[in-house]
Amino acid sequence: MAEIPDATRVEATTPVASLAARLRTNLVRIAPTAVHLPPIWRAPRAQRLSAEAPSALAGDGIRRPSMVGAAGSLASVPRVPPTTDDLEAADDELWHALLHADADAVEAVSDPEIEVDLRPLGPGSYDDLIGGLRTGRLRFHELERSRRRLRIVGELATATSVVDGRATHEGVPRTARLRWVTTWRLGAEWVVVAAQCEALREEPARGGLRR
Repeated sequence: MAEIPDATRVEATTPVASLAARLRTNLVRIAPTAVHLPPIWRAPRAQRLSAEAPSALAGDGIRRPSMVGAAGSLASVPRVPPTTDDLEAADDELWHALLHADADAVEAVSDPEIEVDLRPLGPGSYDDLIGGLRTGRLRFHELERSRRRLRIVGELATATSVVDGRATHEGVPRTARLRWVTTWRLGAEWVVVAAQCEALREEPARGGLRR
């Protein structure tokens, strides 16, 4: 607040008319006190945050790349490394489909260039496997797995098991203990690129998965 000059201070001996004139003169001299408020800051239009902008303004004023693309979709992120749990789940689904003669489910997890050789139990090719499951010429009555070993190397993996199997192929019953190797490749999901087995000399064990 501005201070009134000494000349305008009221003294007991000052005549009233003279005091009024002096007040009018000094009021003209006194400039009003300005109140300064901090300005409201607004980011330039080009720097305002937007879901469609290729970059965003951080709280410290530094522009950094945004994870949102021009179309509003998330930018590509590195694929999560595959785990044995994912592979084990895919392998279980394959065996369940084989045991229940679900040709569509087997096709869903198979690579177009898949190689199949399961001759100890009947089918010697992929077409023979799928055709046999669809027509009933091939049925797996029992599949018992033991000592399964999973190995992942990059985007390829193998599932190796000892299998006690009992099947009927083209009307001929077959029983065998096998070493079964399924090779998988990771794309959007795990897919089978090869399935092969060879007979072992051991006698088949009792029990296991049955239909």
